[in-house]
Amino acid sequence: MGKIVYLMGKSSSGKDTIYRQLLQDDSLHLKKIVPYTTRPQRAGEAEGVEYYFTDEAGFQKMKARGKIIEDRAYHTCYGIWRYFTADDGQLADGENTQIMIGTLEAYLKLKDYFGEDKLLPVMIELDDGIRLQRALKREMEQENPKYEEMCRRFLADSEDFSEENLEKTGISRRFSNAGTLEECLTEIRQFIKEKKGFTNFSTAPFVISISRCFGYCIIKRTSSGLIRLSKFITSCSWLSSRASAIARIIDNFCPIERCSSSSSLPYKKFLYSLGVKPCEFITRNALKACSICVIPYRLLLTSI
Repeated sequence: MGKIVYLMGKSSSGKDTIYRQLLQDDSLHLKKIVPYTTRPQRAGEAEGVEYYFTDEAGFQKMKARGKIIEDRAYHTCYGIWRYFTADDGQLADGENTQIMIGTLEAYLKLKDYFGEDKLLPVMIELDDGIRLQRALKREMEQENPKYEEMCRRFLADSEDFSEENLEKTGISRRFSNAGTLEECLTEIRQFIKEKKGFTNFSTAPFVISISRCFGYCIIKRTSSGLIRLSKFITSCSWLSSRASAIARIIDNFCPIERCSSSSSLPYKKFLYSLGVKPCEFITRNALKACSICVIPYRLLLTSI
């Protein structure tokens, strides 16, 4: 499976609208994951868009087959409503980046199930007063308004998304929807694009570390070291897409002293393995450049 952009926030914070807008953004190439629920379908909702709608019997049947990845049960004014994520083939969509909406509780369960590196949390925030107004307006538009349930959910959100619970998740970045929708969307789009690969470290320092390894291998004339470094870069999904750029940085900005064809062979093989044809003339002062990592930080950020 690929990576999952996990959109969450309190009820009526605007996450459904943001979800739809992000899905329509061709520059993000996001594929949706549709969760399941046993609650009644609301006016304006469509099967397979916001949710797949089922009942308690349908949930129990999927559970018996071992298809439930995570589930939550809410004791509402109208009985138990379940929300759950199922192993129904949606999560096996190759290496595509996917997006789904959920709760903080569901995010923690999915993080434990798939691993933290597979999820990118996007937390939407909005003033409680504005949320309450939106929730009331939405409920008034329903054929059978459920005001008691609206109030229960509003109060439950205060506990579920408490600062204490947010701190446990380790989520530090939040997105305010208090301004215009486009302002919020622009910030989220930029965040997703920056985090493609969902790594917890920045690009430049990591490439510098690779350059250090490269410099050490050249200094010691260890071809086996270069082979291991090459295999490491190409085996890491986040790095492999940037392997060619990494090699160009090393080749162009960490030039090594011109040497005999035999001693330069491991270096050339290293560059070829990452998809870059090495320079015909390897200029002076490279060993020093590699070993102390004289690589402009800004240049790294714009090159990768």
